Amino acid sequence: MDNTIQRKIKFRDTDNAVDFVRKVQEYGFDVDLITGNITIDAKSLLGVLSLNLAKPIQVKVHDSDVEFLSFLDEYTYTE
Repeated sequence: MDNTIQRKIKFRDTDNAVDFVRKVQEYGFDVDLITGNITIDAKSLLGVLSLNLAKPIQVKVHDSDVEFLSFLDEYTYTE
């Protein structure tokens, strides 16, 4: 059974991205951020800050933790 969830997210600013990374670090499963052909570990502050935060980013969550998905809702990008 595949528990992988994918969504588009967007950060309001750098502080918002830092808060996101801090929260993701609290979980024991993998979370990746994907933009173009680049995949970054969402637990890597330096990696996340190297992305173009002005554009939507694909997030890939390797679990279906309900609490985390609820947290992710505040970052979900809607076009």
